[in-house]
Amino acid sequence: MAVDVRGRLEEEGVEGGRRVVRMRNAGTGSMFDVVRGGRSSLQSSVDDWIEKYKNDRDAALLELIQFFVQSSGCKGKISPFMYANQEHSEIIRKMTEEFDEDSGDYPLIMSGPQWKKFRSNFCEYVQVLVRQCQYSIIYDQYMMDNIISLLTGLTDSQVRAFRHTSTLAAMKLMTALVDVALNLSINLDNTQRQYEAERQKQQTKRANDRLDMLLQRRQELEENQAEIRNMLTYIFKGVFVHRYRDAQPEIRSICIAEIGVWMKRYPNMFLDDGYLKYVGWTLYDKVGEVRLHCLRALQPLYNTEDLAHKLELFTNRFKCERTPAILFSLSGVESVYIRYVQIPTAHAIPEVSALYRLIDFAVI
Repeated sequence: MAVDVRGRLEEEGVEGGRRVVRMRNAGTGSMFDVVRGGRSSLQSSVDDWIEKYKNDRDAALLELIQFFVQSSGCKGKISPFMYANQEHSEIIRKMTEEFDEDSGDYPLIMSGPQWKKFRSNFCEYVQVLVRQCQYSIIYDQYMMDNIISLLTGLTDSQVRAFRHTSTLAAMKLMTALVDVALNLSINLDNTQRQYEAERQKQQTKRANDRLDMLLQRRQELEENQAEIRNMLTYIFKGVFVHRYRDAQPEIRSICIAEIGVWMKRYPNMFLDDGYLKYVGWTLYDKVGEVRLHCLRALQPLYNTEDLAHKLELFTNRFKCERTPAILFSLSGVESVYIRYVQIPTAHAIPEVSALYRLIDFAVI
């Protein structure tokens, strides 16, 4: 995925012999204030941002980038000049230099009434952004390229706050893109059925214009589907593969929790041994909370008969060598949760029975 991160901002004049570029409300943190306070509709804020993007995409992207930086607890300001002339890696390096880590606090881990809903609002904002853009600018090969490039760079930062916040954003971005992919699949199936129904009509009753329209629509949906899958693959390889083994357990937990969502919602792509192996390897994790997220990711898969049969190789690979010994060290509270996890599907399904045996063994 080629990414041009320099951007082009509108030149407004010359001061002191150099080019000057300005952005409306640059760095004011208005998006951050909406998410932090929740005083207004997140969707309204996103809709306003989309209108700004349509009028001046670079100014809007700068506002969004500043939002992610500020959400990480960094007080650094990205100037329009920096955005127009520096790569994302250079911008991140500059923000890192200006980051004050003395307190160790940042929005995702801060306590108090004003931060109580920040995490959920932050996640929702990212997902609403994708949802509202899914029929238009998400495919312009500029907006998503820039967002993914920035978040991927931030997730590789040595600053924990940057890494934690951007990983959460990137994983929620993937979850939102999974929903877009599902919508595309539904629309593609409907379009294909309509095309076949029209094509099978007698030639005298067949509407050739409609056939051409449906054929064009199918091609467009297939291209969009391929683009979304490319985005998902890029984020997975650029973020998940590195952060699922991050030094911080909360970051590892985010990755495992979200991959469970992708497997359940989009099994055609993610319920595959190439992805399941990351959950299996994380059963080794030394932190019980992370291992618990593995079980929470697996439980709904074993619980769904149509999906459980796809776990046969995974079950055989991990059930004897790793899972019992690792789950045995879970704390009492987590063990209670696991022991009483609801799996109403009949025990006749071998994979479900295997999970029951592992859980029972682990908590005895």
